[in-house]
Amino acid sequence: MDKNSFIDKYINQINESGFKVVFKKIDSESNPFNSITDLHEYLSNKIHNEFDSHKNEIYLNWKKENFVKARIKDIANTYKFKKGHLEDYLLRLVGNKMCDSLENNKIDSIISDFVNNIENSYSDVGFKSIKSDFIKVFKNSLLFNFQRGFPINLENLNSGVMTANAGDSHQFLFLARAILAGFNCSNVDVRSSRYDAIIDYNNKLYKIQVKGITSSESTIKFRDRDRGGQGIDHTHERNRGKKITSKDCDIYAAVDKNTGVCYLIPMNWVDENKIETLRISEIKRFKESWDIFKTLN
Repeated sequence: MDKNSFIDKYINQINESGFKVVFKKIDSESNPFNSITDLHEYLSNKIHNEFDSHKNEIYLNWKKENFVKARIKDIANTYKFKKGHLEDYLLRLVGNKMCDSLENNKIDSIISDFVNNIENSYSDVGFKSIKSDFIKVFKNSLLFNFQRGFPINLENLNSGVMTANAGDSHQFLFLARAILAGFNCSNVDVRSSRYDAIIDYNNKLYKIQVKGITSSESTIKFRDRDRGGQGIDHTHERNRGKKITSKDCDIYAAVDKNTGVCYLIPMNWVDENKIETLRISEIKRFKESWDIFKTLN
């Protein structure tokens, strides 16, 4: 059985939960894929190469379903795509269409009404003084809002490569934000280091560990990721992620990879309170807290 025939036969099951168990039971002689990862990479390349030629009809089919996400699975089965991949491409397409509407000034009146409502509600705070700047930044940020954050993996890189690159991107997002904030800072290139960046504040160096988070992520874990991959036992003690403490870094910088928003959390506070995890709702005081360095010894 070749790969296309395999996809034709199993696509409905692929798009159901628990296919990993089914995959392991398939006779290796009739399975052209070496692993479930190999299968997912193949499907990722498939939609990357084929989506553009079908996107208009797929979009219209979804429109007939009133853009209900639950209906994407049926469309994915029809076109032999992985449901999660198709959903991502469709949501990106919707974002592009919204961006086109924004560029064509079709929603200017909506934005104007929204801004006027803010001005009327917060005139006593002084919103009028920042109104023009707010409109400029707001319109530009809408491009990313419609795309649910910064564009991710448009070139369909291998998932392992993309994960490593994404980690680097979070560091550079933090560095860019720190430089714009006026700090003298530098990246740490040694990947085995327990910190990712250094900030020079009042002639003292502070070690920063940078981690990427998403807007929907509910918790921050003060622990390295477990080592994983094919042939690696992630349950073995030496492959388990180590606890992050103030001995490793002075600041834990959680960077929202969708927006670039930074949460600067002092590790001495984490240690003193014996914190293992934090919900985002619990660290609002550290959101964009660039003055945190004034409080460090």
